[in-house]
Amino acid sequence: MTGRTLIVTRPEGKATEDINCPGIEIVNVPVTRLEELPFDAGEFETFNPEIAIVTSARGADTIRSNIGSFRSVHTYISIGKITSNALKSLGLDSLVPHDQTSGGIVELIRHNDWKSRRIVLLSSQQSNMVVRDFLLQEGYDFKLFIIYRSVPLDLSGLLGYIHGGCLGIVITSSQEAEIILKDQPVATTIMNTGTRIFAIGKTTADTIKKSGYTPADPVGKSILKDLVCQIKQKYLEK
Repeated sequence: MTGRTLIVTRPEGKATEDINCPGIEIVNVPVTRLEELPFDAGEFETFNPEIAIVTSARGADTIRSNIGSFRSVHTYISIGKITSNALKSLGLDSLVPHDQTSGGIVELIRHNDWKSRRIVLLSSQQSNMVVRDFLLQEGYDFKLFIIYRSVPLDLSGLLGYIHGGCLGIVITSSQEAEIILKDQPVATTIMNTGTRIFAIGKTTADTIKKSGYTPADPVGKSILKDLVCQIKQKYLEK
């Protein structure tokens, strides 16, 4: 481990992306693994949705396994390019919000006349409820389908990497932030070593702040490669 090593906490079993950024070493140290949950195809088909909001590339796996149930869906919305690419591998085009976050999805919905259309939201058990709450508050006809959950892993590996010294840790979800910063040995080591904590997206950054920590600049969107290259530019190209 060196000062050019960046730790990333993406979950085990989550679709990976090319985050190669020359001049910086990336080490993925998962703090969660993803576990698929049963999909109620009957309930889905009875609802007969016209729009499907997919908040993770994991949703493409659910659609692939139940593609016959998605015949009524005419419009797909992806939270970001990774999810969009996963859907494209199934031959499905999707809309991607300019701000590739839950808030960005809300803004995309606001700017379209979809109040009369049935909407499903494919999400994780630990996902933030920004989109769900908006749809409920605005009276949309929608259903939430929880398709997977994140299970915490042992943090001893992460602790070892922090002790070894690094440029910082990129936390990729609010749940990861809670798991990491509520673990006393890990949190203490982060404080004692002055390890930088980077966040993907405002929601994760807000969770880090609520835990009593200040996210390091820059705070990224949902594109991990972009954030990694921004970190390299800020801290290694002075």
